Amino acid sequence: MGIKKTITHYPLPITHYPLPITHHPSPITHHPLPITHYPLPIPHPASMSDETPQASLAAASENIAPSPFKNLTGAAIAATLATGLYAFTNMVAHKLASAPLQTTNTLANRLATLVRTLLLALGSGATMIFAVIALGLVLLTVKQVAIAIFKKKEDRT
Repeated sequence: MGIKKTITHYPLPITHYPLPITHHPSPITHHPLPITHYPLPIPHPASMSDETPQASLAAASENIAPSPFKNLTGAAIAATLATGLYAFTNMVAHKLASAPLQTTNTLANRLATLVRTLLLALGSGATMIFAVIALGLVLLTVKQVAIAIFKKKEDRT
């Protein structure tokens, strides 16, 4: 099977080596302290409370709801980015379509086609991501306004 040796020139002795040593092995680097002896960070007493982190997160998410104005501002920013990315992707697509490849090498043609496809896929993907974010924020605003209107109607009755 293997040769059993004790190698003592390492910081910690290795008692079982599976293969015979034919050359001088490089020394094993080690940390000055085992991983269990490093000091752990001590939390600040002011940050400690009686409630669990899940309960405090749930309470924070219930108390803080984005306003419709913030939602529409975020939707406007996302829609602006989506429109800009759409225009940029459209421009790149037209430039790449109008410029034929200048090489007859098959590998170069395949790589150029791959790069063109990746450029258009990344541009289209980023455009769709920002467009979906804008649409989601607009729908969230509609939901918040509808809930507020129905709550006012229920409070009147």
